[in-house]
This record gives sequence, structure tokens and C-alpha cells, in this order.
Amino acid sequence: MMHQHHAEPDHRQQLRGLVMADEKSITKRRSIKVGDKFGRLTALSFCERRGSHYYWCVKCDCGEERIVLHSALTGGHTKSCGCLNREMSGQRLKRFKDTFSINAGDRFGKLVAMSLHERRGRNKAYWSFQCDCGNVTVAAMSEVKYGKTQSCGCLRIEISGNINRSHSMSKSSEYHSWCSINGRCANLMDKAYPQYGGRGITVCERWRKFEAFYADMGPRPVGTSIDRINNDGPYSPENCRWASRTQQARNTRRNINVTLDGKIVCLKEASQILGLPYGTVSARVRRGWTPERALGISK
Repeated sequence: MMHQHHAEPDHRQQLRGLVMADEKSITKRRSIKVGDKFGRLTALSFCERRGSHYYWCVKCDCGEERIVLHSALTGGHTKSCGCLNREMSGQRLKRFKDTFSINAGDRFGKLVAMSLHERRGRNKAYWSFQCDCGNVTVAAMSEVKYGKTQSCGCLRIEISGNINRSHSMSKSSEYHSWCSINGRCANLMDKAYPQYGGRGITVCERWRKFEAFYADMGPRPVGTSIDRINNDGPYSPENCRWASRTQQARNTRRNINVTLDGKIVCLKEASQILGLPYGTVSARVRRGWTPERALGISK
């Protein structure tokens, strides 16, 4: 007797399809393997599923075990049991303390640190300082470290008095240039300090006084500003000039300089002097030619 095979109802086929799809989804979402590393975490075993989320048991290098969301591991959002964040916070705090810590005897301008005076809040510390003029003053440690406070107040009076007595040029463009170069080389609060003082650029000792600066540089021509010939050198008489924007644009750290007839010029200016298309010369340099070869002046 032959048995008839009855076709499976459509709803059962649909249900089976959903189950198989769900199993495939679980397999896909469990793409983590036992022993896989995620930062300091090592996968131990699949833990559970909560709705559409999958969780794994992991062990941290420090020995702690945690249950972590699958996507947090694969996405790089969780890399430890929490010990990594604590260590990084500790390092940041140490850098903060190293940055703002001072010791008795440290000098800041005309001030010499004497002792801690008081603390206000968690991070506001005030120190007693001996000024070179003989006065003792109390100032915030952060303001002294950043160069905002450099004396008991006598320095401001001294500078103001010297300005009024000596040159009467406090509103001139030359004086403004002098203030700018001293600020970006010595004042940590100056927005340009990282590109100048922070890079080791200094102002020579002679130019600490405006009169000497003006005597060396002379009146500033219209349309110019102060420019260092050697971008890695200091602000000094032998390394500075009044230069136009065009001249300064050709004298940056990004420019390629060559020596032409005993004079150092940028690649573009050398191309113009020799009557060569700058685009052609620049393309040769990008292909690996030396600047001299690209200009046709190599020996």
C-alpha cells in the first residue's frame, strides 16, 4: 500500500524559514570566537541573548571577568573591565600635576617661589613669591606658570615708565611688532606660542629692549611685517627683516629653497629668475628630482 506524502502547510514552511533565518542571524552575530582579543579583554564564552542583543563572557588582563555586549567588543567601545580608563585618568592627573607643580626656588620672571600659601577649591593653589624688587606677593600658581604674572606689579610700572620716558612710540606699528614677537616667544597664554616659543624660537637678549629693536630694524615700511630669514632661527638683527606678504609667503617651512648666485631663494622665485615654468619644475621635484636638477643648475 502506497503512502501519500501530504504537502506541509504554508504556515509551517514560513515558521521553519523564520527559525532558520534566526539561527543564521545568531551565527552571524556570534562571529566572535573563544580566545579572541579585544584590547585587554579575552573572549571566554557566549553568555546569553537579550532580545536583539548578544552578550559574551570575557576576562581582562588584570584578572577581572565581565559580561560585555557583542557590539561593544567588535566596535572597539569596550577594551577592558574599566582598569584601562582608571590608568589613563591617573596618567592625565599626573601630567596635570607635573605641568602645574612648582618648587620653592623656581623663578618666573622677577618672581622666586617661596612656599605654598593656601589652596582654594580642588585645583586652585596660591604661592608666596619674592620679587626682585624686594616685595613679597601672593599669586595663583597657574597664572605664574603661564606667564600672566611675572612680578609683584613693579614690572608693569617699570615698563610703563620706560615707555613714557624713552621713546613715546607705544602706539607705533614698530612697537606693536616688538610686543608681538616677545609675546609669541615667551607668553604661554599667547595663541601663537606653540608655533614659536613652543618650537624653541626665542628673542635675542639685545631685543628685550624696544630701543635696541628699533635701532636695528628701523621704521617699518608700509605693507611689511617682521620676518625671520631662517624660520628655525631666533628673532635677532642678523636673522630678521621687514618683508612683504609675498616675500613671507616664499619664506615658510613648507617652501623648498635653493642657492642661486650665492643667494638663497625659494623654488618659485628661482624658476622666475631662470625663466622656467614653475609647474614643470615643481612636477620634476614631486617625481623625485633634486631642486637643482629640476632647475637645470646641478653640476
